[in-house]
This record gives sequence, C-alpha cells and structure tokens, in this order.
Amino acid sequence: MHESLARGLNFNMMEFAPDSWVINGRAYPDTLKPDGDPSLPSQPHGSEVQVGVGQRVLLRLVNAGFLTHTVHLGGLTGRVIAEDAFPLVSGRKDASYEKTAITLGPGQRVDVLIVPEHPGEYLIRSRDYSRVVNDDSFPGGMMTRLVVLP
Repeated sequence: MHESLARGLNFNMMEFAPDSWVINGRAYPDTLKPDGDPSLPSQPHGSEVQVGVGQRVLLRLVNAGFLTHTVHLGGLTGRVIAEDAFPLVSGRKDASYEKTAITLGPGQRVDVLIVPEHPGEYLIRSRDYSRVVNDDSFPGGMMTRLVVLP
C-alpha cells in the first residue's frame, strides 16, 4: 500500500493483506526493547510496561487500523473506565466493567485500568494467533510484556 501511494497510484483496500502487526509501532520482540533503542531510530517508544504489585496502570488501547482486534491482558483483569474518550465513571454513576480481553473495532479507543496483585510477567497480545507473527514466524507481531515487580 505504501509503495503504491508513494508513486501516486491507487490502492484497493480490499487487497490489503498485512504480514506484520505492531504495538506502538513495533512488532514483538522489538516491543521489549527500551525507549530510544538505537536499533529502532524511527520507533523511539518501547511498549514493555514495568510496575509494582498493587500499582495502578492505565493502558490506552487504540485501534488505528481498519480491522477488529481483541487484546488479551495475559491473565490479568482490567477495568474498562473509558471508551472513545467517554468516561464510564462519573460521580455516583459507574458503568465501568471488568474484562480479561478487550475487543476494539476500527478507530476505537478504550482506557483500561489494571492493578496487578501478583508479581510476574504477563504477555499483552492479540488473541488472534495470526497477528502474533512476523511474516508467519512465531512469536512476533502484536505482543508485549507487562512486568509486575514485587
């Protein structure tokens, strides 16, 4: 698609067949590299999250593509507190809800609050196994790690 558009040609989105999937512009295992890694100059921000037990973590999940994605929280439970910039908690009204996997439609944004209770490493990844590959090589794609320290 990029090459066609760069040359001023039309591209039929019905023929779009990606072979790479990314989080923060990186595919696993590059998602685990730190911010500012010199091997990734065009992708300055890493995707791994490190927190302590009981520390609140806000994940803002944004589907910037045109396909639906389900993000699995690696065995953690998150509370969805906002959808598409609309808070689900206001005063005494609480419409937030808990999930272990969140499905995002094209262009959708969801804010998820996680408070991990146990130390460990949790893989945040696409639930669709065809999206955790790099050019059909597993593991890869839409996957990163949330590390919970004691």
